[in-house]
Amino acid sequence: MTQQDEAEDIFDQEDETDTGTVEEVLRKGEVEVYTIPADPDVKTLLDRIENKSLVLKPKFQRAKVWDEKKKSRLIESLILNLPIPPCFLAEDEDGTRVVVDGQQRLSAVDDFYHGRYALEDLEVLKDLNGKKWEELPPKMDRKILQRVIRILVISSHTHPDLRFIIFERLNTGATPLLDQEIRNAVLGGSFNDLLEELVNTDLFKEMLKINDLDSRLRHHELILRFFAIKANISNYKPPLKLLLTNHMRIERKAPEARISEMRAEFALGLKNSKEVFGTHAFRKFIPADEKYSNSVSKALFDLQMMSLCQLSPVSVSARKTDIENAFKALSADANFSESLSRATDHRSRFYTRQRKWLGALNSIGIQAPVADQLPTAEE
Repeated sequence: MTQQDEAEDIFDQEDETDTGTVEEVLRKGEVEVYTIPADPDVKTLLDRIENKSLVLKPKFQRAKVWDEKKKSRLIESLILNLPIPPCFLAEDEDGTRVVVDGQQRLSAVDDFYHGRYALEDLEVLKDLNGKKWEELPPKMDRKILQRVIRILVISSHTHPDLRFIIFERLNTGATPLLDQEIRNAVLGGSFNDLLEELVNTDLFKEMLKINDLDSRLRHHELILRFFAIKANISNYKPPLKLLLTNHMRIERKAPEARISEMRAEFALGLKNSKEVFGTHAFRKFIPADEKYSNSVSKALFDLQMMSLCQLSPVSVSARKTDIENAFKALSADANFSESLSRATDHRSRFYTRQRKWLGALNSIGIQAPVADQLPTAEE
């Protein structure tokens, strides 16, 4: 089993899916795409990579890279003037541009220019096999540097939700980027750094029963989901993917005081979840079998974390048996179990599980602060 397969395997396959449509969000207001077409030569792109005005690889990106054979074929295509697919960039507010689609192509050129590999397995220019940049025949290096690559920049003035949708739909590579990989590419900052910090904590790995982090950033997205849903619990609206993206944009450059607050809240949620459920935290309880599932439920992750992250460890420890028994009893409720799956309407399913779980806690005398933020059942 690969690292990616292992990451997918830990999550409940019956977990909810995002059924909201982005078109509904975009119809609510006038939106317009602002793009900047450009045709820079390779030398210009290399200079921008060097001075960091063009960011090739976002922080924490763990996507697989091309092997040297594939890189070499791209260099051969440049020399032969064969068509190269365009690259798509995201423009930040400060003018910095991040590669969203085309990272491997530009990395292949940058690596070859800096002598990080020799050409191999070329089919047409076989005489160049084994040669590095400095060993190219005279004038051939200049030919590469003068080759133009088509670039399309999605301006920072484009509506944030629409920017995400554009990047998602442009994502047509052999291994398309997942939503969190796109967010990581275009929404770097103190909050993204916090996600990387939290996903690497020993307690988080212990609770999810993982040794290695998912290379596609699914574990990062799970933590983002907790913060985003908690912040929007009073008026949750699908689609979830845009809610997560918008929250990451809002908190993107959060000050240290806010980062410290979120760090402490997350740590307390994990600590209290472990105290109550141990290694069964975030897993569904199956009453018929009287046992917990092995898979992590994303819905239970934010549900349990939100209900416990603002309670004192002393009070949680004193009532941990009662809390767990309340959860086991609630798991026999068909509506609650259904609300954790993809079987019902998304918004309705979301609030059903919130009300039932927080109500179960209230019935044993535990009032989770997040309960005060729930809208009335009629809303």
